[in-house]
Amino acid sequence: MDPESSANSPTQPANLPPDVSVDSTVRGNTPFFSRTDKPRPEIIEGLIREGQLVALAGDYGIGKSPLLADLVVHRVRGGSWNGRHVQSGPVIHIDLESPGSTYRGAINRTAARVGFPPPIVPNELEIYLEHDDPPTEGTSALWRALEGTVPQADCLKLLNKALTRNPNALVLIDPLELFFKLQSGKKEQVLALYSKLRKLLANFPHSAILMTFNLRKRDRKVARANLLTDPREWLLEVSGVSDILSRSDVRLGIDKRGDDMVVVNGIRRSEEMQPLLLRSALLNDDPTTPAGFCLIPAQELSLRSVLSEGQAEHWRKLPGTFTFEEALRLMGKSTFSRLKQRTESLGLLLKTDRGSYHKVIE
Repeated sequence: MDPESSANSPTQPANLPPDVSVDSTVRGNTPFFSRTDKPRPEIIEGLIREGQLVALAGDYGIGKSPLLADLVVHRVRGGSWNGRHVQSGPVIHIDLESPGSTYRGAINRTAARVGFPPPIVPNELEIYLEHDDPPTEGTSALWRALEGTVPQADCLKLLNKALTRNPNALVLIDPLELFFKLQSGKKEQVLALYSKLRKLLANFPHSAILMTFNLRKRDRKVARANLLTDPREWLLEVSGVSDILSRSDVRLGIDKRGDDMVVVNGIRRSEEMQPLLLRSALLNDDPTTPAGFCLIPAQELSLRSVLSEGQAEHWRKLPGTFTFEEALRLMGKSTFSRLKQRTESLGLLLKTDRGSYHKVIE
């Protein structure tokens, strides 16, 4: 290269691989602070955004798999799921626990209850069931990955191929440990997998990955934290690959309160999280045909079951109908803001057409 052209060419930084040019990393890209600072689009309003790693934890048999089946149906068709808007799109579902007949039944009943046709396989739903008939294409592909020479690498290849076909898919892995055969006590293995999952999401930024985890064996001498009012403490009970859990963008839990209420709540990085209070839904009111979940009407909720003691005390101070200014005379602005978010999300507080607020229950 002659001196003049060399002088006009950018110097290759020492930390760049030799096959990556300066033009591709500097000149060809938008300047860093000129890129968008807006959050990525939501896949499920208030729960999951594109590009996020999401953890869902709960006891064995608490309802994680039925919840995922419910999400599959609503994600494929889009619209509303228990008051949350859902962006329609494909799903990649890896299930290592449900028998094929159980999975098909849950999807069929949920779809029938909400009036949707079942997802089309594999165009709308790529399903990989470990416990299904061997001739099933997804099951055979999953078995080959799980029994490969390097199972974790083969499982990542399976995911990569599936996302190449559907780059905006919501990926469900139930549960994470069984799919990747992790030795969860070995921190280096866990962090290496976390990095690979992050790289996968970077390559497919319009997708998201939701993984399930189980809770530790419960110590009967110590009361478990309340998921509704103290999700951070409750999530400390999650077992297994805690390094991935703690680094996830969204950490969700599912638990029961009483005989009928199911709570979905958690922590979203840099964002508010409002809980969902659900009950099992039935097809044709038949108790033998569970079909996903539905919201519990606000009129059936009690303050004791949904608010902390402090929140309930502030709630009782408010009149049946009040203005923003009246609320601030009774409590601080941040206190009212948190109480308003919680009660509005549960349908306990409604805003009137005159700009005031109305309490559904006292």
